[in-house]
Amino acid sequence: MEHQGSCDIYKCCVDKKGLDTCASCDEMPCSMLVQFCYSPIWDHHLPVIENLRRQKAVGTENWVREQREVWGNEWYLKRWVWLQKKCEKRLQRFKEDT
Repeated sequence: MEHQGSCDIYKCCVDKKGLDTCASCDEMPCSMLVQFCYSPIWDHHLPVIENLRRQKAVGTENWVREQREVWGNEWYLKRWVWLQKKCEKRLQRFKEDT
């Protein structure tokens, strides 16, 4: 993963606590995850905490199966790609303004 080397959440979860995902952490959701999820620029981060809660509740294998069904929905996938592009444009405007 390209971001893991500089990701404080990854460093905490994997490097410091030796976990596979934040779903296994007793402190989830921590302040780092909350800040990540509620970034005013990256709207697509919003579902991260709920995804982790669901993963913890049903197990990783079942959660992955559910995600395959969700992402197999072409309408949903196109909407997500649209949102990602919107977030990238918002970030670009933010960088230009600072």
